[in-house]
Amino acid sequence: MSRTPSRTIVAAWDRRSRGFTLVELTTVVLIIALLLTILVPTVAQVMAMISAAKTRAVINLIHNACLEYHGETNSYPADGAGLVQALTGRSDDDGKKGFGFRLPDRPRGKVYGPYGGTEKLRAEMHNGLEAFIDDSDQPILYYRCTVGVSPGGQPTYSYAGSLPGQPPNLQNYLKGPGGRFHRTDFVIISRGPDGEWKPLYESSEWTDSDDIANYKRQQ
Repeated sequence: MSRTPSRTIVAAWDRRSRGFTLVELTTVVLIIALLLTILVPTVAQVMAMISAAKTRAVINLIHNACLEYHGETNSYPADGAGLVQALTGRSDDDGKKGFGFRLPDRPRGKVYGPYGGTEKLRAEMHNGLEAFIDDSDQPILYYRCTVGVSPGGQPTYSYAGSLPGQPPNLQNYLKGPGGRFHRTDFVIISRGPDGEWKPLYESSEWTDSDDIANYKRQQ
């Protein structure tokens, strides 16, 4: 004895055979669009944060390499144009094949460098100068600070070198709250994920700049 399907089951079969209605499809599309509107900016923000964190790690590595360099040579790399060579010794005309270098007057003497693992960093030619490259494909700039004395007996600070693509008005850019320089040995800076230089400070307040440097935000 066969059983007749109930009306509920038959109705379900009918709906399944018909597929989705236009209203149902429109609702699904609107929900997906809404989710994308919410998620896309969040994903982009997260990716920028990850890129900035990677660049910060590279800058910290270069910073520590400069300290190692100073520990062996009693000086910091002279300028940004020679930073890559100073820390890695990658040139083959410095008395040492491969990474590391010897002093010109001691061709068989001690091998210096590479320092801090900088030989593993990406370095490329940028506007005619070799530079370390950050996670956003931007050159990382280095400046050596020279401390002097003004005619009035006040200390003066100047950052050697003029590198292509540096921030406009570099001296003011490197000043922190109150017009003070945070570092008086060397500075390392990157323009960050957006590829634009923005003031690190305005007046005495930290800005929303995403530029990255080897001196910390001061509260």
